[in-house]
Amino acid sequence: PGTNKAPKTGFASRNSFLGLKSEGMGTVLMGIHDTPYKIATRHLDPFGDGIGDNRAIMGKGHDSRLSNVLAYISPSMNGFTVAAAYVAGANVLPAAAVTTKGDAVSLALMYDQNPFKVHFGYQSVKFGDAGTGLLAGTGGDKTTAWKLGGSYDFGMATIGAIYEHIGSSGTAVGSTYANDAKKHNDWTLNGVIKVNGSDAVKLAYVKVGDTGNVVSTGAKQTSIGYDHNMSKRTKLYFVYTHVSNDSAATYGLADTSTGNPTAAGAAGQSVHAFGVGIKHAF
Repeated sequence: PGTNKAPKTGFASRNSFLGLKSEGMGTVLMGIHDTPYKIATRHLDPFGDGIGDNRAIMGKGHDSRLSNVLAYISPSMNGFTVAAAYVAGANVLPAAAVTTKGDAVSLALMYDQNPFKVHFGYQSVKFGDAGTGLLAGTGGDKTTAWKLGGSYDFGMATIGAIYEHIGSSGTAVGSTYANDAKKHNDWTLNGVIKVNGSDAVKLAYVKVGDTGNVVSTGAKQTSIGYDHNMSKRTKLYFVYTHVSNDSAATYGLADTSTGNPTAAGAAGQSVHAFGVGIKHAF
């Protein structure tokens, strides 16, 4: 979670794994992979992996790609798909210096039956004290998260929503979860409106509440985009996003879109960006 992602540089920094797949039995895999918690609602964000990605202020790092993942993903069964994973921590300290070894359990239950989708995710992380992978907190501290999301396709428009609750325990939780000892609630509403067969408008509003008992640590994010499909494989797009921080918050843009997290310069400052581009699928 958070800064505890697989590294972005070097060999095999994205989903890199070995596994077995059966059309009737599902998939078992081991390696670097997105957690089921992340998988649960990623494609419900119309601005995913761009500057308007809701992970700028949602998720508290729980939407992650991690190392040492052992996962199972079921085939679709009457619209239902189940995913489950266990994530083991890795040591960088001598074995004698490690008193707590972190790990995580991640689950997703997804129902997809057009025009309706309902997805649920749950994740529990126990921090260790070896300082790598999941072990980037204080040994023995824990954080858990659950979220419920869905969407409905009306034909000319699709609307979606996600609600997320994150909590943690312990007296010295790592920096990603600082001040999060009681609760942290997030939600988003979004929509895609088809203007015609080639054009669509995208909208999203995200709100994150205060972390723990610290007041004025929430934020809001508003995003708008426009897509123009020149062909089945080529798309022109425009997107604008604005993160408005409360007086004690310093949220910025998601690192999925900028290569590195882009934080506000000071507490209470806003962050905004726009992008124009073209995508071509080879």
